[in-house]
Amino acid sequence: MAISSDQVRKAYSEEKQCADRSEWFAYYVVRPLSFYISAILIQKGISANSVTWFSMVLVILADIMIGLGGAYIKALGGVLLLLWLILDHVDGNIARYSGTQSAYGDFIDTIGGYLILSTLPLFLGLAAFFDHRDGHIAWVFLLLGGVAAVTNVLPRLLYQKFQSYGLTKKDYKDLLNVKSQAGTRGLRYRAFQVANNILNPSGLLLVFVLMAILFNFIDWFVVIYAVINIILTAYCITKFCRSF
Repeated sequence: MAISSDQVRKAYSEEKQCADRSEWFAYYVVRPLSFYISAILIQKGISANSVTWFSMVLVILADIMIGLGGAYIKALGGVLLLLWLILDHVDGNIARYSGTQSAYGDFIDTIGGYLILSTLPLFLGLAAFFDHRDGHIAWVFLLLGGVAAVTNVLPRLLYQKFQSYGLTKKDYKDLLNVKSQAGTRGLRYRAFQVANNILNPSGLLLVFVLMAILFNFIDWFVVIYAVINIILTAYCITKFCRSF
């Protein structure tokens, strides 16, 4: 029996939609595309977990292509990252439609997220290193790639620890000044939302990575990416510490 994208879309719960709306590119571009691919894979009998594992393979391939490849190979790696982003939404679509959501599926999906967060900056730094390997500052890009990788993951790990102390997601949003006393969204929260949509793989990050590859400014991208991550990490740590 044929399965349409509209049928898959119906399994996209209101709760999940509300959670996704904060990631603009994913919500308005990637998610709609994912429904069509999900319908095809469901008809082929492909499971959500299989899609998740395959998407992780794509991340590893893309990392290697970007870090070690020539111009065209790098560009293909950037395209694979966008394919990963679509599949990162497809697996959830399949799980919801087929009723196969599980703790295991959520766990391996989290592995995929941490995989790209921790490895992509390293390989971008490696790519910038090879672009400047004849210069005296080449090692700086390796260092900044490593710093970006650490600061990508550290705030998320700290948030998990933050939750373990019984502090809720609401408490976390309060720290970011989600609403002012007047009831409107606070400036700090809006800035956080913009930063999240720029730096999050589900936001515009991977689009910017592809642009950096195509227009040959990976070096500047690594520098800016690392600096912004350092600032946000310092901000988050300060807020977490002050919450106790």
